[in-house]
Amino acid sequence: MLLADVEQGAEDDQREPGLRRDVPQRLDGNAFRAAWPPTLSAINSAEGGTPWTFVDGGAYTDLATDYTAMIELFKAGSGGKSCDFFINCRCRRTSTRSGSRRPSRTGTEVGDGRQGHVVPTDVYALGDLSNNVATDCWFSPNAPYKSSLTGMTASTFAANYQKVTGQQWVQSMGSTYSLFEVIVEAFKKVKDPHDRKAVANALKEVSYDGICVRSTSQRRPTRPGRGIIKPVGIQWKPGSTELVGHKKFAWSPWVVDNTLNKHIPLQATLEPTNA
Repeated sequence: MLLADVEQGAEDDQREPGLRRDVPQRLDGNAFRAAWPPTLSAINSAEGGTPWTFVDGGAYTDLATDYTAMIELFKAGSGGKSCDFFINCRCRRTSTRSGSRRPSRTGTEVGDGRQGHVVPTDVYALGDLSNNVATDCWFSPNAPYKSSLTGMTASTFAANYQKVTGQQWVQSMGSTYSLFEVIVEAFKKVKDPHDRKAVANALKEVSYDGICVRSTSQRRPTRPGRGIIKPVGIQWKPGSTELVGHKKFAWSPWVVDNTLNKHIPLQATLEPTNA
């Protein structure tokens, strides 16, 4: 989602831009490692121009405390142009701090947090190192979506959460709410809600407008019963009272890429991490 923008910032480097992938030594990490070379090949074919190269930093053990070898390998192999990936948020924090103490000529262009940096607590733990760290977002308060149950807007949903809890809104609240929307949609299609097979079959056909999605912005699933939301790209930046409920937090996620979902408007410009 964000690779084209990163490549634009890498054009002044003599070496090819590299995509750093450091993943944990476990099933999901191995799956990501296997998927990235063909993914980059497809991106290179679609974009043309300077190709992306794959620099594999190697597998790491969850909650490792030293990522020096990975960082040095990547700096030597790609000039520091990267999106880096860490499944475990605590691993992400350790690596980011380690990388910040080992400056390179170019530095990381965009840091991609994924599981780490999805929730505000991980962002606050890194302080200024979280500036412009990117991740994907499947529920955003600025989306023009409404609850299929009450008509409440996504913005009001997030603002009410902050008012009741005193905490900053989180992405997972959208998905949790959607569970109730989906099951109600399934119940509407069956005569007996206690008929488990009928409900199961109805779930396979659910397509609706709700707090996280419009039916027209869902990607057609490869198997029945799967709903795939098209995410947007966000970066964590200093907060603003104009974002959610007129309450300012030190850091907030800003939508910087809506390539996959044009329903959700942009809020800011994609910028280099820690810039």
